[in-house]
Amino acid sequence: MVVPGYHRRLQKDPSAVSGERMRRTCFIHVGFGELRVAFALQEIDRVLRAAAVVPLAGAPDCVLGIVDIAGAPVRVYDMRILLELPPRPVQPADRMVVTRQPTRLAFMADEVFGVLDAESVEPVPSFSLRAAGVRGVARTAAGMLVVRDLQRFLALERAVLLQQHA
Repeated sequence: MVVPGYHRRLQKDPSAVSGERMRRTCFIHVGFGELRVAFALQEIDRVLRAAAVVPLAGAPDCVLGIVDIAGAPVRVYDMRILLELPPRPVQPADRMVVTRQPTRLAFMADEVFGVLDAESVEPVPSFSLRAAGVRGVARTAAGMLVVRDLQRFLALERAVLLQQHA
């Protein structure tokens, strides 16, 4: 469980099973305004309080800038823009979600609700949704959540946004 106000490394779920249908996988439940999504916990390293971001001149709108995490510069993305939501200034209560290596990056989230243990993730049958970074749908006690394939989603969105700014 992610405890607001504290940062800690999130543990990889040892019960995760690879394959087309993944059972008993853990997910981090994240909110962006009214939109709720989930990311596989194995993609996430830690959750931090929002921090001051050093802006990068000439970066696409989706890149807020960089932060120093454990002595290394890490790019910070505005996930609201990538999800086609209206942008808003970073609030003190926001959280910064940091991904694991090899592609270490961070993104701002309005809220992090915690870690969910989904009964199952049903793969998305449509190729266009998979190509857009949707991994599947997680059925949880709280209802259904769209599960994003974080690396594919961010790679696709960065390519589109960088092309628009070229």
